[in-house]
Amino acid sequence: MKVVNVWGVKSLPTEYILEFAGVSRNKGNRLVAISIDPFRVITEKDFKPYTGLHPRKLMGAPMPKNLYPFYGLEKVRETASDFLRMRLTPDEKIELKMRAQDCGETLSEYAHRKLFS
Repeated sequence: MKVVNVWGVKSLPTEYILEFAGVSRNKGNRLVAISIDPFRVITEKDFKPYTGLHPRKLMGAPMPKNLYPFYGLEKVRETASDFLRMRLTPDEKIELKMRAQDCGETLSEYAHRKLFS
């Protein structure tokens, strides 16, 4: 079963929160809870509704990757879900936009390429 992430949160000490990729841009990722014990391959029958805050907001800890196989889980590449906010002067922002346009990119694409290449 492919998941974006698996989280442990202090408020649910006997459960993990599974995060599945969202189905549209307007909806966030789907979150469900499962019991930690016993180690077993997870099926949809094991899912419990989870309506709490996203585990990141609860200071959740990702499940160690070496436990994924015990539950029959596989981590998929995470989609961009966080924002990096920067303070720029109006002139700096205009300059960045112009550079991005010169490269045929959006401001976001340009900044991402400069940061990670």
